[in-house]
Amino acid sequence: WKILDAQYHGVPQERLRLIMVALLDPKRPFSWPKPSGKVSLADILDPFNAATDMPLRMPKGDRPKKLMSNACKGAVAAGVDPKKVPVAIDIDCSERYSTYGINIAKTLTRTRGGSGGPWISSRGRRSSVNEMLKMQGFDPLEVPWKAAGLSKPQIGQLLGNAVPVPMIGKVLAEAMYSAGVVATKPV
Repeated sequence: WKILDAQYHGVPQERLRLIMVALLDPKRPFSWPKPSGKVSLADILDPFNAATDMPLRMPKGDRPKKLMSNACKGAVAAGVDPKKVPVAIDIDCSERYSTYGINIAKTLTRTRGGSGGPWISSRGRRSSVNEMLKMQGFDPLEVPWKAAGLSKPQIGQLLGNAVPVPMIGKVLAEAMYSAGVVATKPV
């Protein structure tokens, strides 16, 4: 077993997951995948839309506004302009449990996904479904959630329960090699 953090395996999300691998009669030793580098939140955001996006726009409600304000102050204190660099803010939690990530999302939970995802400071809006899909490593073109009859809250909840695709894909590739199912060692 090992705890892996998705942010080091191709997604812009801090997401710690305990992964266990059990192999019956392995043919080769199992190796945990090496970190493949980070992806920034800015890299996966939808293109800026001047008609709908308004950097630093505040969410509705007193608590969400305060959570955003605190997160943006934290970003500025870290030397980051939250108007230009995306700060992903959980605007649905209490102040006690407030979280935000600078150019990275914190764990996309079932609840956070169902609420519409984190608020993005540089867009002045919640995450889009495409952005939440990319936060988990899915290709939005390969997930026909609308055709399946899912709403944004439903797909958000499913994404919050998902394991990041690149991370689990690497683990499964190593396990298949170890078990002798495939002959070529994963890269």
